[in-house]
Amino acid sequence: MKKLIVCVLLIACAKNGKNGIAGVNGGNCGVSYSNGTATITCPDGTSATISNGITGATGAQGSTGLTGESGPPGPQGNPGINGTNGINGTNGINGTNATPITAVQFCPGVTPSYPSTFPELGLCINGNLYGVYSANDGFLALLTPGEYSSDGINASCVFTIGPNCEVTQ
Repeated sequence: MKKLIVCVLLIACAKNGKNGIAGVNGGNCGVSYSNGTATITCPDGTSATISNGITGATGAQGSTGLTGESGPPGPQGNPGINGTNGINGTNGINGTNATPITAVQFCPGVTPSYPSTFPELGLCINGNLYGVYSANDGFLALLTPGEYSSDGINASCVFTIGPNCEVTQ
């Protein structure tokens, strides 16, 4: 305990000492680069050289990212070249004789004369007589045996159709 009291007395009686002499102002260090190294030089003559680190090993491939939005359609491409011709096909079968079609004038004895006389005609196909029925915009109709009238231009008459396209007046 005596030591403690002596210490407390010494501290209580102590005085502030004088300030020391001012120190030297500091200076900036410089850095120079050469061949992948940097050298730090300070005004006090000290220096240090540091090197770039070596390239590390390649890391593992990352996971695939999200698919981006579709871009706008691209421009129309140039037309392609024509392809080669295909092989010729086989010949078709020979045709058969056609069914004969005969024109039959409804008003016999009238001679057509352009532009004033137009007798009407029918078509005989397989023994049946067909003619244009002019009511309701006209259409080709089967003319069954019976009595008919023709209103051809300057060639009008009443006629009878018999079997196998026979026309009489």
